[in-house]
Amino acid sequence: MAGAERTLERMTNCLIWAGISLAALAPLVLAIELVEWFVTGQWPGWSVEDGLLFVGLEQPLAHFSIVQFLLDLATDLPLAVGLYLLGLGIFLGAFNLEPEPDAAR
Repeated sequence: MAGAERTLERMTNCLIWAGISLAALAPLVLAIELVEWFVTGQWPGWSVEDGLLFVGLEQPLAHFSIVQFLLDLATDLPLAVGLYLLGLGIFLGAFNLEPEPDAAR
């Protein structure tokens, strides 16, 4: 079981760094938006949907109207907020990964 624990520890470390990286990227996106706002005089208003399109993903579609409504709300969030919340969620979720206790001990 030592191999499984090492794999879980490695995965947890990767998730922690991914969460920190995404949360740290959010202020950079906000700074870029602020600079663009000061230069052009118009708020660029990048949304999570714009971020998904940037990495090649389209807006998710659902078969149920309430689910689609919730997806629309999530994709309309400002990109900086969405990145920060995603990073924070991954970071906090990584701390909940624990190996299951061995029943034989």
